[in-house]
Order: sequence, then structure tokens, then C-alpha cells
Amino acid sequence: MRNNKLNIAKEELVFPELTGTPAEIKFAEEFREAFYNSFRLKNRSLKKMILNETSASFWLNIDSKIDIFIEKKQFLYQYTELHRRKERRKQIIDADAVAPEQEKYEGIVEIINFLSQIQLRFRKNEDFISLVKSKHYKWDSEDKCWYRNLTEQTGTYSDRAAEIGHELLKNGFCICIHDPDITEKAINGDYKKEISKWVKWNEKTQSLALYWLVKDESYDASRKIVDNRYNFDTQCIDIHISHYRVVNNFAKKYDFQFSEAAIAAIEQYKEEKRNMRKVKVKDV
Repeated sequence: MRNNKLNIAKEELVFPELTGTPAEIKFAEEFREAFYNSFRLKNRSLKKMILNETSASFWLNIDSKIDIFIEKKQFLYQYTELHRRKERRKQIIDADAVAPEQEKYEGIVEIINFLSQIQLRFRKNEDFISLVKSKHYKWDSEDKCWYRNLTEQTGTYSDRAAEIGHELLKNGFCICIHDPDITEKAINGDYKKEISKWVKWNEKTQSLALYWLVKDESYDASRKIVDNRYNFDTQCIDIHISHYRVVNNFAKKYDFQFSEAAIAAIEQYKEEKRNMRKVKVKDV
């Protein structure tokens, strides 16, 4: 693919080659040239964008969203601000990052505590995707990150960040956690393992709900408990609160942890039973 050269205000700018299909490249080159020429003054930000953005899809996306003769200045300002923020973010990440002795992959996985989520940010990499999927992370197409919601069942951010950080380091990835204490835990593998089997409380069905992060032989055993029902919405096995003794014995046998809500529901049910009026039925 040929290089396009434009002489503007006695300055020569060599347009880099674009990547994409032949049709994409053709239309993207035309728009890129028109976009560049629409600026009377060629500032540093404009030239930097021309040199950095070598994907045809980038320019085609601009073409579909803005009028180059009206909104171009606002777009360039937003692009420049975003680039500056990314540069500052990269400097912070580089400062906090650690690398394994056997480093296998370029780039740094950033591990973030965001609201009630743990988020992982990294470039597209099939080995990375396979690893985080095995740890039950999901892709957020809007935020462009892999995430897990943090709940009573998952445990704390500190433990989950140290856990995924440890696994990434073991597999040759560089990591950045932005917390020196958690980073040390990730290096040393010093974290509480996630509890994978829970007895939760389903308020809607007034049931104790058996939950597995990963199903094992105890799942088949649960289907033998009286009045058990599979809940398609929660993907749990629901068992009415009245069978709490059976569930308690089951939990002890198969190492299930009771959630705080489940414990409170059982205690409330037992209290209601104790306070229930007892009557003697007369024979007639």
C-alpha cells in the first residue's frame, strides 16, 4: 500500500499505511485526507492522531458520526483529552506494576476495585481470556473489561484481587493492583480461598437455596432432598424453609456455608414456630 504525502503550509506529513480490508482502506484514506485538510492550522494533536491511528475502522467510525467541517474541532479536543488521560493512566500503571520472573506476555493486566466489582483490563489475548473465564469472570462490552460482582459469596476485593493476581503471575502475566499490600498477597499467594458452595436465602420463594460456583457430586445428592426444586432464574436448588434441619445436615456433609440471610431466615422461622399457638383438639 502506497504512502500518501501532503504538503501543507510548507510542511510534509507522511500518512502511515492503514490496516483493514481493501475497501475499508480506500474509503478511510479518503476521509482521513479530507479530515486533515479541513483544518486550516495543522496543530500537534492533529498530526499525532494521524500518525497514531492506523486502523481503517477508526477513520470510518469518525466518518459515520461527525460532519468534518462542523464538529471536527470538538472531536479533536475530546480525542486529545482522552489520549492525555490514557498516558497519565499508563504512567501510574507502570509505576505500580510487577512482573513474574518468567514473563510470557507483553502488557500489564490492571486489577481495579470499582464500586461493587473487581475489574480486569488488558489487551485482547486468548490465553488471558481462557484464564479469567475459568475464574468466572465475564466480559462487559460497554466498559471493555472483564469483571466479577463482589458479594458475600465471593468474599472481599482484597482476597479476590490477590487470588486472580497470583494466578496471572503464575501464568506469566504482569499485573498492576494499585495497592502494595494486596500486591504482596498476590505475589505470595496469601489470600482466603473463595467458598464455592453456599446455602442462600430466596425471599421470593421463601426457600433455602443451594448454590454451587462449580457443581460437584453434592449436586446429585441435593436432588434427593424432599421437595427440592430447580430454580431456573437463580440456577439454585430451592428447598422450603420448613426442611431447614435436612439442609443443615446436608450442608455439614458437603461443606456448604450459610449466608447471613439464610441464618436469619432459619432463626426467624424457628422463632415463629416457638411462638405459634398450641391447641388441644377435642374429640367429637
